[in-house]
Amino acid sequence: MKRYEEYEKIKYTILRDSLRRPTVTICEIASNGCVGIGIAIRSINDNPVEKIGKVKARGRAIKALVRRKESLPIARSEAFTSMSCVCPLAHIGPFYYKSIYQEV
Repeated sequence: MKRYEEYEKIKYTILRDSLRRPTVTICEIASNGCVGIGIAIRSINDNPVEKIGKVKARGRAIKALVRRKESLPIARSEAFTSMSCVCPLAHIGPFYYKSIYQEV
């Protein structure tokens, strides 16, 4: 596995709810023509912390690159409720997994 500094491109997208809390954190990591996407979804009842969301999303993106497949299906209704509170999610698309692998 590569060290953090060796990935070609790391991009974070933080989606916030109406109270400006970081509800959904998306991390995209590009490496050797592949992209790993990790998603961290916070419950609307939690007190979300941006740093924790970034760490979880980055770990899931790396997991997708290492395994070369999607994993961690989003199954809890709380997660879909949290994602529905975030307006910009419509232009990014629906997610069914927290760890997504794509070849470019």
